[in-house]
Amino acid sequence: MARSRVRRCMRLLGLLLVGAAAVVDFQPADFSAEATSAPQSTCVACHTDAARLKALTPPDPPAEELGEG
Repeated sequence: MARSRVRRCMRLLGLLLVGAAAVVDFQPADFSAEATSAPQSTCVACHTDAARLKALTPPDPPAEELGEG
């Protein structure tokens, strides 16, 4: 009986410590200012360029080759 009470108390203490560490350690960061003020990299420009992406993708197959349905 005493062991189970001690185990329960230790488990509760552990949960409280983990919860307290999560609350104290959590600091919300505001990355939106950095994202909007940073210059656009060439990678982002290339990967979001609609004309380049369209040129790289093959055209859709005709409707009769789409398969069942």
